[in-house]
Amino acid sequence: MPRPPAGQTRCPPNEAAERTTRRRPEPRKSYNGDLSDSPELVNDDPYGDGWMIRLRTDGPANTDGLLGADEYAEYPEAESD
Repeated sequence: MPRPPAGQTRCPPNEAAERTTRRRPEPRKSYNGDLSDSPELVNDDPYGDGWMIRLRTDGPANTDGLLGADEYAEYPEAESD
């Protein structure tokens, strides 16, 4: 696409301003406030009441490199072999 003449934009001024000020959606996250009073929950029930943080991402492409619980359980064993 050729450049517009000096002083002109490729889109109307209001649309250009909207494009620069539009916020990107942030991942939704939540923290377990119960851990402040009962940090032992992390060890006692990590997959239940002891969760630390929950994230909602834009899709699986953002989490492909993360380990699942089963993979994580096997990871230390693989490192020590």
